[in-house]
Amino acid sequence: MNHLAVIETASLPSLVQQAARQLASATTAAEVLDAHDTASIVYDAAKKAARMAKAKGAHDELVAAAHRAQADALEIEAMAKRRLADEYDGAVERGELAGHGGARNFKVADPDLEKPTIGDVGLSKQELSEARQFRDAEVAQPGIARRALDARLAQGLEPNKAALRKAVVDAAKRAENDASRDRTREALSPEVQAMQQAKAEAIAARKAQPVDVEALRAEIEELREANAALETDVARLTAENKLYGEMKVQFAQGGFDKVIAGKDAEISALESRLYRESEDKASWMKSAKYWNAQAIKHGYSRNTEIDLQTLEIVNG
Repeated sequence: MNHLAVIETASLPSLVQQAARQLASATTAAEVLDAHDTASIVYDAAKKAARMAKAKGAHDELVAAAHRAQADALEIEAMAKRRLADEYDGAVERGELAGHGGARNFKVADPDLEKPTIGDVGLSKQELSEARQFRDAEVAQPGIARRALDARLAQGLEPNKAALRKAVVDAAKRAENDASRDRTREALSPEVQAMQQAKAEAIAARKAQPVDVEALRAEIEELREANAALETDVARLTAENKLYGEMKVQFAQGGFDKVIAGKDAEISALESRLYRESEDKASWMKSAKYWNAQAIKHGYSRNTEIDLQTLEIVNG
C-alpha cells in the first residue's frame, strides 16, 4: 500500500519509462515477471489518477494524460506476457520446466526427476493461457495491442484491461480460424484448390471493376419490363385456366370424347336442375293461389291497413 502511495505521487511518464527499461533489461522469466508486475502497478496508479482527476473536475488534458499512461503501462504488460509465454514454452522444450506437473504426478517422487512447474515460476494456468493468446495475436497481427489501445484513446475512452483483452482474444480467434482454413485448404486436392483460387480471383476482379451506374439502371429497367410482361402472361393464363382448366384436364385424360362427355354431363345436370326448379315454382304458384283465395274468402284484401301502434286492422 505504501509502495502504491509513493507511485501515485510520482510522475506517471517516468514510471512508465522505468517499467519499459526494466522489461528491456530482463534476461530471465523472473525478471520479465517483475517488469510485468511493475507495469501493472503503474497501470493501477494511472487508473486511480484519472478517476481522481474526473472526480475533481480537472481539465480534460489531465485525464487524457492519465489515460495515455494507462495505455503505455498496458502495452508493457502485453509485451511482458508475450515474453513470458516464449520463456515458459522454451523452458519446457529445453527440459528446464515440467510441462504437466513433472514427477510430482508419480505416486513415489524421484528427486532426480523433479522439475519446477508453472506454479513454481509464479504463473497460473489461466495467466499462461492469456500470455499465449497475447503472443499468438501479436504474431498474427503485429501491433494489435497498441492499435487497440490507441483506438480507445482516440474515442476518449479509458484504455482498460478488459477492452485490451477482448481485442487480443478476438485477434487470436481470427488467427486460429485463418490457420484452420489454411489447413483445410492444404488438405484439398489440387483441382479443388485451383477452382477455389479461380473463384477468389474472379470475385476480386469483379470487385475491382468500376460500377457503371447507367448500365445498372438500364438493366433494372429491362428487368422491370420483363417482370411486367410475365405478370400479364400470368393474368392471361389464370383467366384461361379458369375457363378451360377443367376441359384441359379432361382432354389430357381422354381427348375430345372425354371433353364432350363432360359437357354432356354438365348439360344433363343443368336440365335436371331446371326441371326441378320449374316443378318447385309451379307448386309454389299453386299454393300461393290457394292461400290468396282463402284470404279473399275470409274478407282480406291487398288494401288492408293496419295500425302499427295497436296492430289492429283499420281497413280491410
